[in-house]
Amino acid sequence: MTKEINKKHQQKKLDLLEQRRRLLSMPAEKALDAILESPDALPLVHSFSGEDFYFLIHDIGLDDALPLLSMASSSQWEYILDVEGWQRDKIVLNSTLKWFDLLLKADADRFIQWVQKEKLELFEFCLFKTIEIRVREHDEDPGVFGDDFVSLDGIFYFRLIDRSLDDSPEADLLPEKEEILLSLLKKLADADHVVYQKILFEFANILPAETEEEIYRLRNVRMAENGFLPFEEAIGIYQPLQKATEISMQKRMTRLGASPKSTIPLSLYPVSVLSGEDLFSRTMNQIDARGLFSALESEFAVLCNTIIAADQKTIRERVELAGIVTKACGYISIGLQKLSGNMEKPHMESLISLISEYPLSHIFKTGYGLVLELKWRTDRWLKKSWFQKNGLSLGFWGEEWLGILGGLLLKKPLYFDNYETGKMYREHTSMTDIQKTEEAVSGVIRFDTLLSVLNISFEPLSSYFITYKNMLLTLWARVQLGLDSRLLPIELALFRVFFQTIFEESAENQEKGTQMGEPLKKQITTHAKTTFVNWISAKTGWMDTEITNRYGSFFDKLFQEIENEYGSVSAKDLDPRYVRLFLLQQEK
Repeated sequence: MTKEINKKHQQKKLDLLEQRRRLLSMPAEKALDAILESPDALPLVHSFSGEDFYFLIHDIGLDDALPLLSMASSSQWEYILDVEGWQRDKIVLNSTLKWFDLLLKADADRFIQWVQKEKLELFEFCLFKTIEIRVREHDEDPGVFGDDFVSLDGIFYFRLIDRSLDDSPEADLLPEKEEILLSLLKKLADADHVVYQKILFEFANILPAETEEEIYRLRNVRMAENGFLPFEEAIGIYQPLQKATEISMQKRMTRLGASPKSTIPLSLYPVSVLSGEDLFSRTMNQIDARGLFSALESEFAVLCNTIIAADQKTIRERVELAGIVTKACGYISIGLQKLSGNMEKPHMESLISLISEYPLSHIFKTGYGLVLELKWRTDRWLKKSWFQKNGLSLGFWGEEWLGILGGLLLKKPLYFDNYETGKMYREHTSMTDIQKTEEAVSGVIRFDTLLSVLNISFEPLSSYFITYKNMLLTLWARVQLGLDSRLLPIELALFRVFFQTIFEESAENQEKGTQMGEPLKKQITTHAKTTFVNWISAKTGWMDTEITNRYGSFFDKLFQEIENEYGSVSAKDLDPRYVRLFLLQQEK
């Protein structure tokens, strides 16, 4: 008989799990209707994890979700207050009062009972921070309290004050604070007048610092169960593993899938917004077919929650959560590729084996560690760089390198996407991002080394925007024109002479001739490129072959840029205002 009951109970939990999966795939309005029309509406709502319920009501809209809030369990209410009512280790009064008001509207009687039994310390703390209380003696005239004071029983008089130091973004967004407090106190007085008087008598004597600390401690215990560790612990998710390799990493205590599967995962929302495009998401799809997907849902949710706690963010909507999921997936994907020997397309069997054997948090740290290594390398170089010693700005390295260096120098480094996906900066999502960033950093360091050896003499050039490109090219041009080696703008007439010597018509244009009246595109002569390398060799003492090996690809791009900019321009049409790769004297 007991086995039969347990079997039915397990089946019911599985049915509720499938219903939740289906609901999360629906538009918010349809999900609300489906829940309210369900014969199992109450157990269905209770089966949602705190996170999933929180995201669901925000997707629906708080006013429209009041029927769901009325059916929510006490633990779901508690989760909402734990997330919304705190900023780091401080209670956010306005947000807490706002949610008190919403829960009061959802189910006033139940909310008052819940406050009395489970949230009395929090409620009294809010009262201490927001109202002043006076007790009228039996022979005292109420008029002595003034018009600001309000009473519900002629004994306890109170008025709104503000003892808080609430400097959060929401601090001024609750003009109806007095109305909310009055509504709460009226309902409390109607429910149990003795308790109402007891609370008003007691709250003024609480020790706010100790009370807030104890509430915070209990809140952290609850949040930690869902992966929301205190900030000082959660930030450890960004601590890279030392020498992260498949051999050195600590494996799971038990292989994935070896323990009994939970029929109610921690949260379904993070997995529900997987993009399917990154390496980890594609691997998860294959794992799903092997029955290991459910075993990873809770672990992935905990990882996402840890990232949220470490980033000190309040995530309310699916779109915001998608950003955290993308971040988690990106660094896990990078970690998987690193552990797979940096293969461009790792074998799916190998990836599934890695995810099955190693915790997702360790794989995430492996991926994030590669970005931190680049950041630390950049920080070390910057401290002793020629560029820093000469007081130059990051703009000296040009738009692309400026963006990449700027992203790495952030406290939490980002990838310079340059709006290719609609954003200037985003998280690193693949090993390709790491490789592009590494190539750029190596290029900057190589050019910085080159500039430090060239022994460049600066002159005040406040009206010019100097970059490493126009610096090198201007110095080279001055040498070819027989000018001194100081970094000074070149007269336009002289530069036109130099300009004509470095270009020749391409073989392609010589064959085709001028078509449709368009100017022929010229190319840099081999002789010009050789003189450039010879000039650097003479200044540095390096062999031509050494220069070509270290800088050849960069110089090729630089000459290609000159051709693209000026290959179709004749010398007589040059205008210093539009020449950015050389420093030219401005015409008066």
